[in-house]
Amino acid sequence: MIPITKAHTDGDTLVRFPGEDVLMTGDYFRSVGYPNIDLGNGGSLKGIVEAMGETIGLCGPILK
Repeated sequence: MIPITKAHTDGDTLVRFPGEDVLMTGDYFRSVGYPNIDLGNGGSLKGIVEAMGETIGLCGPILK
């Protein structure tokens, strides 16, 4: 479990399952539409961008 601060809210968490090459991003990642940034609960655009950079950095090759 990796804390992701100030993305969607100030309490987002990234869960990594390295043995399965899986990342669970919760609600700070969206595959369609604009990101949902909850400013009232500590979220920010800067935090979303940083969270996505950290997420991409943890991605590995597709294992078969």
